[in-house]
Amino acid sequence: RPLLETAAANIVSVSMELGGNAPVLVLDDADLDAAVAGAMVAKMRNGGEACTAANRFYVQAGVAAAFTARLGEAMASVRVGSGLDDSVGLGPLVNEPGRSKVAELVNDALAGGARAVCVGAVPAGAGFFYPPTVLEGVDPASAILSNEIFGPVAPIVTFATEEEAVALANDTAYGLVAYVYTGDQGYEITYKGTRAQDPKDVTDFLRRRQHSLDWVLRKWLVQPGVALFYEGQTVAAQKPAEQVSIITDKDQSVTLDIDA
Repeated sequence: RPLLETAAANIVSVSMELGGNAPVLVLDDADLDAAVAGAMVAKMRNGGEACTAANRFYVQAGVAAAFTARLGEAMASVRVGSGLDDSVGLGPLVNEPGRSKVAELVNDALAGGARAVCVGAVPAGAGFFYPPTVLEGVDPASAILSNEIFGPVAPIVTFATEEEAVALANDTAYGLVAYVYTGDQGYEITYKGTRAQDPKDVTDFLRRRQHSLDWVLRKWLVQPGVALFYEGQTVAAQKPAEQVSIITDKDQSVTLDIDA
């Protein structure tokens, strides 16, 4: 509020970075190559110092060991050093308080029973470096899962059911973004079980899901053989639905039911 008041008094536009706590959900049927590659991009963009950076990793029990091992290998392979060196994949954090915060969160998680899968090497000399780190067996109540890490650390929690994963992912005061990896292309996101009444409602619904974590995983009920295409994302049709119309960018009529 004080920032907006000051900006209004000076008639200037405002764009604020208010943080995030993005979850990554990896289901048993996920393509692990794609999941690990995507996790590296989501976690390591700007060294983890990004509002959309993956902050919490929830991995289903059936693939937890394999995913954790692969992510650990990928993180350990990242070369740390000066950002002016083209061969470097991770530079320093922004300042000493930032590095200390990351270290405190990691130490707290380890004290709570987490295990370090990998801790990468950092160069000697000046620089606020923190090594690429993967933690497994993290307590769901650990501070590292409720605070924005803002560094190259991936804490992993194992879950059993999709309902458990959704509850864990939604256990945050932050919104902004979330990542889901599953081999079932019929999965999508439903915003609070909202029911669409007309095409405009569907469009508004799809747009809102980009900005909230108050979601639940479920199936899109779209006509078989027709894909729903929205903002570059295609969702494969799975089964018949109630009649709610939406027109795709290819002028195809799609029926959709998003009743909870």
